[in-house]
Amino acid sequence: MKTILNSLNLIILGIFFHSSVTFAGLEYKQVESIGYGVNENDAIQDALIQALSQVKGTFIKADKIKAVERSIKDNKENIRKESMSKISSYTMGLITSYEVISSNKDADQNYEVRLKSTIPQYDAGPQTKRLRLSILPFKASPEVMSPESEKFLNAWARELEEGIVQTRKFAVLDRSYQKEINSELESYLNGHKAEEASRLGQKIGADYIIIGSLISFNPKKADASFPEIAKNKISLRIIDVTTGQIKYARKVSSAKLTVQQILDAIYPISVVSVKGRQITIGVGGDNLRVGDTYEVFFLGKELYDPYTKESLGYEESSAGLAKIVKVNPKTAIAESDTKTDLNKLFLGGKLILRPSSSEIQHTTTSITPSNESDW
Repeated sequence: MKTILNSLNLIILGIFFHSSVTFAGLEYKQVESIGYGVNENDAIQDALIQALSQVKGTFIKADKIKAVERSIKDNKENIRKESMSKISSYTMGLITSYEVISSNKDADQNYEVRLKSTIPQYDAGPQTKRLRLSILPFKASPEVMSPESEKFLNAWARELEEGIVQTRKFAVLDRSYQKEINSELESYLNGHKAEEASRLGQKIGADYIIIGSLISFNPKKADASFPEIAKNKISLRIIDVTTGQIKYARKVSSAKLTVQQILDAIYPISVVSVKGRQITIGVGGDNLRVGDTYEVFFLGKELYDPYTKESLGYEESSAGLAKIVKVNPKTAIAESDTKTDLNKLFLGGKLILRPSSSEIQHTTTSITPSNESDW
């Protein structure tokens, strides 16, 4: 069974890397470079090497870049007469073609050549511009460590990861299949079209890591519903990778509730459209349920801590309640019970939704961060 699951994971990884998807893919960028040499051929070779320095984010290590440079320098043939496919081949696809813009001799009969080279670059898509999170493997404290608790932790972490991904507000980085991913990346150096090498080096680092430790566990309550599941406790931390600062810390029980709490702390649910009492919100998927009740807030002026001068977020004024009536993959529809003119408030500023305090599965906070960098 484990072999089958591993094979399935590899197939999924292969699809991810080989598929042509709308939010990521190869694009070709033209860069200019200048080269010098005792003859035109040497000057073109030097300009190609200068163009290599403009390749961004390459996975190819420095010694392999040097190997490409040597390959260019060691070429004894007239480089202007070589086919572009050959140029692409011995530059390992880092340069697919080039055009000589100008070629001039100086007073000492040395050449100066200006090239326009085409370099394939991999656009990783807009998701990588989101706040980046990495969920590290959770651990059980020695007091509750057992095969059952390990199984519970793994399932809990997967549910947390799935929930965070479905919010579409974060770029969630995988740390579970690094060996398989690195193997797939290495394969781009062999057996693929040369320009596929530009996909390499696009691995991004996390802004925050999520760690957790199981501190209380009752096997009989592992599959129970809320509030019985509350007897299983996980100490959760979200840590800023750059500074080591703990940004979020609390004891949690429900993975779904934790997703809601994290989202509510950083990205409260935004209203994206209002038609009468019908509200369209920018969150969907499994994180919402038909019948869930939320409180609608209108954001006012920005507030600051009088001592530290740091932003505390925005003043929030309640504008009534709204109940979820339809959930789509990316959005949801809610019906408001308020007599307040939500259209007027929506046009005048930002409306957000927070879980209603009457809902036992939810918690609320009072202040909205002014931007994600404040979190």
